[in-house]
Amino acid sequence: MQSGSKAAATETAVEVTDLAMRTCGGAAFAGAHGLDRLFRDARAPIVMAPTSDQAYDFIGRALCGKEVF
Repeated sequence: MQSGSKAAATETAVEVTDLAMRTCGGAAFAGAHGLDRLFRDARAPIVMAPTSDQAYDFIGRALCGKEVF
């Protein structure tokens, strides 16, 4: 399911970049490693349509046999 893949990939990217930022500390926010851009980019799909919350709603509706749209 495409919505499920988007939501799972987004959550994984957020977890990975969050860990990278924590590991590198303040230097990561200063742009020394290029992680600041990845950190921001990983979070963009959370608010882009369909949002992760909408994707989970679509999946839940489909699994319950309800109309998705």
